Amino acid sequence: MTLRVVKNAVAAIFLFLCGCSVHMNDQGGVYDKTYHSDVKSVLLLDKFSRQTDVRVRHLFFDALKNNLARCNVALNEVQLDAVSLDINRDIDAKIKENNADSLLYVLTTAVDLNQKSQIMGETFRTKFTDIASRKTVWVNDYNISIQSFTLEGFTFDQTRQMVTKVADSIFEKLQKIGILKNCH
Repeated sequence: MTLRVVKNAVAAIFLFLCGCSVHMNDQGGVYDKTYHSDVKSVLLLDKFSRQTDVRVRHLFFDALKNNLARCNVALNEVQLDAVSLDINRDIDAKIKENNADSLLYVLTTAVDLNQKSQIMGETFRTKFTDIASRKTVWVNDYNISIQSFTLEGFTFDQTRQMVTKVADSIFEKLQKIGILKNCH
């Protein structure tokens, strides 16, 4: 009996220590090495999956906005309607309204769900476009997944970790390839 209790205690400690974690995989991307511009204002267009909680959008926006502020770059967010007769016209109107010089588009390309329809992972494609030239200068894919012994979906704390990892990775990548400059 005591051996069984010890085994259960060890298993419980293992699950507690290893239980759930969020993993991000930068799946790589491409960028235009000839792009040189002084980015001052970015318009974020997000097209997250319908399963994504609205709080995730706010967490992502706030994390990215705080990062970009370190480079004196303003960030405004636009959520486009899912149905539009002229999406390009709608985007142009938002660009003018927000006086943006760049566009960051974040699109969910895949969602991994468990048997309970809880999100276990998402794949995102990010694109950074210079508005003046209408040229996409950076594209990158990210995959976020939850490793859980309980097979439950993301908790809110894990969601916060996930969103922060993605926002930080986007920020670091834009700095590394020279799109964002003079950051502190």
